Amino acid sequence: MLCLQEDYEKYGVRIRVKFRDTEQLAELTPYQQSGGERSVSTVLYMISLQELTCCPFRCVDEINQVFLSLNSSS
Repeated sequence: MLCLQEDYEKYGVRIRVKFRDTEQLAELTPYQQSGGERSVSTVLYMISLQELTCCPFRCVDEINQVFLSLNSSS
């Protein structure tokens, strides 16, 4: 089997969400949705992956890491 050097920094997932009938789908970002909307989106994404793994539990750590640096005073 041939192993190739992968550039994992190029990998990612873009999640598009909408929470109101009057909105268009928008990419989930730290700036556009509220904290509650981001939390709900993260949990629903994890639940959607439930059938793809046999791990009986999930652990989410540092879910608000981006926001801590944005809100901290220098």
